[in-house]
Amino acid sequence: MAQNVGKIFEKDFSSSCPSDMFIYRVPDIRYGVKSICDFLLYSYPRLFLLELKSTQEKTFPIKNIAPHQLENMSKFNKNNMVAGFIINFRLHNMTYFIRGDVLQYIITQQNLTRLNVELLEEHGVLIPQEKKRTRFRYNLDYFRGWD
Repeated sequence: MAQNVGKIFEKDFSSSCPSDMFIYRVPDIRYGVKSICDFLLYSYPRLFLLELKSTQEKTFPIKNIAPHQLENMSKFNKNNMVAGFIINFRLHNMTYFIRGDVLQYIITQQNLTRLNVELLEEHGVLIPQEKKRTRFRYNLDYFRGWD
């Protein structure tokens, strides 16, 4: 049986974590309790709450972000915590990080229904990636020394 491409993206992302960082996959919904995010990533001195999304389309539909995810990723950006979305555009072979509070502000101000690469280039950060035969390896150095 073919594996879900979103789960493959999560596995590739998780296996890209260097040994001096800590990554934890938060379990999905259990007994009606919705998880805050997909991953916790710790890179001294910051804790990152990351929700991973992947699309084969040229743009990413906002409707694919659950309202509780956007709300959570917006309110947890404080002190030494950074919360946001990692959005993978498989068609472009490009992956971006955008803070949840920034994304919520943009969606509200511009009344967006879809995200495109140009918007993420302006408001997010490109995460370098390298294809290793059929799978990807992501350079997570961006999460070091966060300021």
